[in-house]
Amino acid sequence: MGASEFTSVNPRLMQTILRHMEGLRRSIEGDELYALIARTLRKHGRPGPIGMACFTELYHQLDAYAHDPVSLATTRIKARLLQQHILPCLPEENSIVTAVAPAPIRLMATDILFRTIPRAQPANDAPPPAVTETTVEPATQGVLESPAAATDDRRDQYETLRRSEQDAWRAIYDAVKDFGSLKKLWASKIDEISQERDQFERKLIETEQHLKTVEASRAGLCVELETARRAPRKPTRRLTRLSRLAAPRLTTRDAFLQQVQAEISRVKRSEGSAALALLGIDDLRAIEQQHGTGTTTAVLDCYAREILSSFRAYDIVGRYDEDAFAVLFPDTHQDGAVRALEKAQKRAGETHVRHDRQRFTLPGFYGVLTIYSPGEEALHWLQRTEASLASARAQDRERLIVA
Repeated sequence: MGASEFTSVNPRLMQTILRHMEGLRRSIEGDELYALIARTLRKHGRPGPIGMACFTELYHQLDAYAHDPVSLATTRIKARLLQQHILPCLPEENSIVTAVAPAPIRLMATDILFRTIPRAQPANDAPPPAVTETTVEPATQGVLESPAAATDDRRDQYETLRRSEQDAWRAIYDAVKDFGSLKKLWASKIDEISQERDQFERKLIETEQHLKTVEASRAGLCVELETARRAPRKPTRRLTRLSRLAAPRLTTRDAFLQQVQAEISRVKRSEGSAALALLGIDDLRAIEQQHGTGTTTAVLDCYAREILSSFRAYDIVGRYDEDAFAVLFPDTHQDGAVRALEKAQKRAGETHVRHDRQRFTLPGFYGVLTIYSPGEEALHWLQRTEASLASARAQDRERLIVA
């Protein structure tokens, strides 16, 4: 809508109105106010030039829009500002500031004060009637309004307009303040989400590293298992003879050493615990001299079937020497291993051996128990346990030493 579409009796005011309309047309929230002004201008612009009747109606339309609480605060302020531009151009009789006063009745000088025309004198020369003066007053006299009263009314209207604009600006300030609070809250939530994302990323990296470690451990176990399967077995003649009589749980010395090495690898990965025991049989040579040849084999067979079979299914039992056995307790602490060995000692004292029509008490055993130290190699662990067993053999029998 341009200035050439309308002709007005007040081009300057029309230019101001069109400039405000151009600003409203550029903003989305000004569409409603723009349409209101355009409808009013088109309504009065069709017959001819836009006159004061159009500006008066537009003033009232803007006033109603500014008092509508549903309208936006920003457009209400713009409506008030446009009212201020229109107000000085309105005539007194159409202005809302001053009350419409009836036009005073103007009288001609001859109507204000006149004399009656004397009639013809009577014949008797009577004196003429007295001349009377008559003042003509209008039937209805309007209440004239003084300039001071009009100024006071205009000032009151201006104060009302100013207060309404202050209320609108205060509403805008409160809305901006609320927006600032929401912005701070939004920023704090964004920071919390960023921190949670960083924590989740760190945990994801740690989990990935742990999975890589588990995969490497699995590959190592597979290699160890394949090596153990392919390792040659070299049982001794004595162990071969004993294996036909003893329980199949007994392993060879070489196989037992491999099991110890594998258990140490597992302990290093899981940070667990393990215990190793060496058990020596008392006086095998004296028993053979007393009860005859083959007694040693019968005693070892009885230990394998009656005593060593009482340990747990996953405990590893093997022949370590001619008169000694080895027991590996996986994932076991010192107290649990000591209780298992004491139970085996008690059972050995209650067991008898039958050989060649003879029956005699099973000889007891002495032993030493050692706990794996973190970082210790398998060979060093075995050597430390053997040294403790030699010390226990030289001391009192029928006892258990924890080294």
